[in-house]
Parts: sequence; structure tokens; C-alpha cells
Amino acid sequence: MSVNAFAVRELAETSRRADNPGLLASLPHLGVSVPGIVADLDATRAEP
Repeated sequence: MSVNAFAVRELAETSRRADNPGLLASLPHLGVSVPGIVADLDATRAEP
């Protein structure tokens, strides 16, 4: 399977879950805070 085919398949599955509140609600809560994710992204972008 090509990388493009894999990416399209994963994006299709993700959008299906996002459009289905029941599926989205069944995903486990990992306890990761949104501000923590944003801070990590900002720190990574600041690295040379």
C-alpha cells in the first residue's frame, strides 16, 4: 500500500469518527491537557 493510499484511508476513518458523536465518545480519555499539547507544539517549533 502506498503512503498516499494509507493517508487517505486514515483521513477517511478519522472523518467518519468525527462525524459520529457515539464513536468519538467511545474513544478513551487519555487525560492530556490541551494547553500542554499547545505548549509542546510551541516548544518544538521554537527548536532550530
